[in-house]
Amino acid sequence: MIADGAPGRARRPWWPLFFVAVATAIMLPELLWGLSASDSYRYNLLWTDEFTSQFAAGNPWPRWLSQSWDGLGAPTFYHYPPLFFWVAALIRTPLFDLVGAQAAASLASLLILAASGGAMYLWLRRFGSPIAALVGALAYEAAPYHLYDIFARGSLAEASAYAALPLVPMAIERIADRRRGGVALLAGGYALLVLGHMPSALIASISLIPAYFLYRVRPLGAAVALRGAGGILLGLALSAAYLWPAIGLLPFTLSEAFGGAWFDPLNWAFWTPQRWPSAGRAMLNILFASTALIATIAAFFGRRSDADRGALRFWALLAIALFLLIAGFPPMISQISQMTMVQFPARLMPDADFVAITALVIARPPLTRPLTIAALLLAIMGWLVMAQAMIGRTYSVRSIAARSQALVLDDRRDAPTFLPAAVPMPIAPDELFGANPSLVRLPERGWLVRGQGARIIVSQDGESIDATVETPSATTLVARRYAYPIWRVRDERGSIIVPTAQPVTGLVTWPTPAGRHHYRLEPGPAPGERASLLVSFLALMLLGLTLWQPLRSSLRKVLPFTARTSS
Repeated sequence: MIADGAPGRARRPWWPLFFVAVATAIMLPELLWGLSASDSYRYNLLWTDEFTSQFAAGNPWPRWLSQSWDGLGAPTFYHYPPLFFWVAALIRTPLFDLVGAQAAASLASLLILAASGGAMYLWLRRFGSPIAALVGALAYEAAPYHLYDIFARGSLAEASAYAALPLVPMAIERIADRRRGGVALLAGGYALLVLGHMPSALIASISLIPAYFLYRVRPLGAAVALRGAGGILLGLALSAAYLWPAIGLLPFTLSEAFGGAWFDPLNWAFWTPQRWPSAGRAMLNILFASTALIATIAAFFGRRSDADRGALRFWALLAIALFLLIAGFPPMISQISQMTMVQFPARLMPDADFVAITALVIARPPLTRPLTIAALLLAIMGWLVMAQAMIGRTYSVRSIAARSQALVLDDRRDAPTFLPAAVPMPIAPDELFGANPSLVRLPERGWLVRGQGARIIVSQDGESIDATVETPSATTLVARRYAYPIWRVRDERGSIIVPTAQPVTGLVTWPTPAGRHHYRLEPGPAPGERASLLVSFLALMLLGLTLWQPLRSSLRKVLPFTARTSS
């Protein structure tokens, strides 16, 4: 591009600032009145506060939240994806005394919103004019379900999936066109999708990604298909540092919480209202899914050129398939245990929004067509509902939210679904989703290590606890920490004792013989954690090798020019 009135000078791209401005306007209620009092307000505040605090203290990946549950700790980020909270930490760390956890979370949502618009714009430029791509990316950035994730559900990680999702089809396009960087972009985009929200990555991996891969790559032969498959495998390896512990450590948490009625796809089927766990949420799912479906069909029948017929047929068929899955068809999908763990129907909406907006940009249907008008009216209805949520959950409840913040940060009761498996619960595990964290009984404060009949001198060094114990007879020591396979106990000889979980409380416990002994309880890597980090490191090196040749070629073009101008 050439700037007006300045021949030979490259025009600076303006569109990133446009999407930042749009994201700022969307997030204005939170920027003015505080974090939305969403379904996950407690966790968004708690996790952002402790994750960013540990990050600022030098821990780049705080997997164990030591202050959760009144200091008992929680393995939250061994299982929950970290991408959103890394963004929040990068915002808060240099301004720690000026930016609180609420502001850091809102600013992170702002940046990721802008990134989703920018990524979608780069994807849509292939199919339409800059203006068409801009309008489509704006619709994607401000999609009703996208706003619903942020302001009503509070699923900030799922909202992050909107930013990573366009990168994967974009990479598949590059691979299909045999352009450089396709494998690296596919690996990086898929890894970001996993690190942003694993359930969204899983759903896209069985719907949008394989469908588009087969549509674009399969006709081009085995060599191109292998490059695409290699990109996905490399992306999995890049995200292994998160995926391996997140899946491998599930037996050590209350993973049954993801198998309750809330996650049964049949309970969300559009034709079974008597089983809906939440009628209001189910009706919104119908509204959002119907909007995406009708918009895609409107694009197919309203296309301006028959040259687009093949592409639009693909997007229309994919939209129908996504709608049926969101609606709960086929019923046997509920028998797939992995699907029940990810709230399968609703979390297909980012894919459905992506498909619908892509089809609309390709077709550019006239606004006077009935189907186009119907899709637009449904979208407006969705935006009106979200506008009410954006204002209602920020301005209208700001005093309640202020009181809630003080309560949350007092005892820091975390998500019961991520409690260690040994922690006793007063309700069935499959009823934990949405349960009040106050149901969990916490031990009294004021102690770190205790044992029957023992005199104990205790000191604390960061996460580690030193205990000097004198006892006339063998006894069992209990530490005020939830048991999880990260804890190690060293005695005065340096021998390692593997602690267990106390059955009644779920706390860390280990035996001690009679006499005087010294113990140090300290956290270490969880099973598989070091190996997973090694896999991700090797994958990162391999990614660097795939990028080296294109980078070297680019430098060869730039450096001679630079040398001439400098001389």
